[in-house]
Amino acid sequence: MKTKWAIALCLVLSMVLIPSALAGASQTIVVAPTGGDDVASLQAAFAAAGLGGVVELTAGDFNLSEPLVIHNWSGMVRGQGKDKTILHTITDPFLRIPVATFTGD
Repeated sequence: MKTKWAIALCLVLSMVLIPSALAGASQTIVVAPTGGDDVASLQAAFAAAGLGGVVELTAGDFNLSEPLVIHNWSGMVRGQGKDKTILHTITDPFLRIPVATFTGD
């Protein structure tokens, strides 16, 4: 009888603890333009958001000196609208380089 109660207790705890642990792994990280090169702050935001997290870009002009490279990340990138959150490449305005590259499984 004690074995059945122990199994039931383990099942209940796993239903409570596992989802809460997974929920804590992802976050919403809000990033604002710095006025300079925004590559480092955006890379840090993706790292801090975690798997399943959200990187929210405020309104403004984000300047990128090189493409963002994000490894093994899945989540959401959210801006404030196509005319409000704008990503610029600052190396050459006429050179078409990718703004971001996502790699992983």
